[in-house]
Amino acid sequence: MAKAGFLGRLHFLDKTESTNSHSMRLLANGASAPFATVAAEQTAGRGRLSRKWFSEKDSTLCISVAVELPNIAELVQSFTVRAGIEICESLCARFGSKIFLKWPNDIYSERGGKIGGMLTELFLSKDGRKIAVFGVGLNCLPRLNDSEIPADVRNSMENLAGVSRKNVGLSEAAAIVAKAAETAAAQTSTNGTAERYAKIDWLKGKKINLDVGDKTLSGIAEGVDDWGRIGISAEGCPVSYFAAIEAILKK
Repeated sequence: MAKAGFLGRLHFLDKTESTNSHSMRLLANGASAPFATVAAEQTAGRGRLSRKWFSEKDSTLCISVAVELPNIAELVQSFTVRAGIEICESLCARFGSKIFLKWPNDIYSERGGKIGGMLTELFLSKDGRKIAVFGVGLNCLPRLNDSEIPADVRNSMENLAGVSRKNVGLSEAAAIVAKAAETAAAQTSTNGTAERYAKIDWLKGKKINLDVGDKTLSGIAEGVDDWGRIGISAEGCPVSYFAAIEAILKK
């Protein structure tokens, strides 16, 4: 794997339960960020809300990148969205990929097939530093065997190669993701996040239900603000922004 400008160490594993879990253990044992953990296979990959991530050797990228974040609330809160923007823009530039972000943490095709997911977990060091463990699962190439995947999940999946103009390589995709996370972590301002996100916003203008914990809001998705919070508008009401749990497309 070429590092593509990534400054951290690289850890390669044939198999692990989760690259995020492995990275958390490395940090707990004294490893210093930045570093990236890449696994050929995951046995217990996970996404947000305890969802399972299905990976396949030689088809799926499983990577976690540990990067230190500034101790500034808006930079911590918006990190996943900003890292997602960096990933989509970089994959598009390198492979000619046509991909979008579905708030808050999914990478989609134009038609709504899921290509990848992101999961950020925070590690607090003994000296108070905030380390983001940024996990990404990316369906890079067509799967050779998807018989173990539930039909509803299988039918909603796509791969990066299928929406790209150039040949996609796992190692190169890994390098792009690692550098994207590092770039997002190094940003000192959230200015421009909303404008950049708008160009790759899959939910924009669609009817959604927004889970804000104690209630569910219904309305039209209106992009994000610079803090990475999703905007929603209901009839007769101005746009409001929320750091919600999940946005669900209304059918």
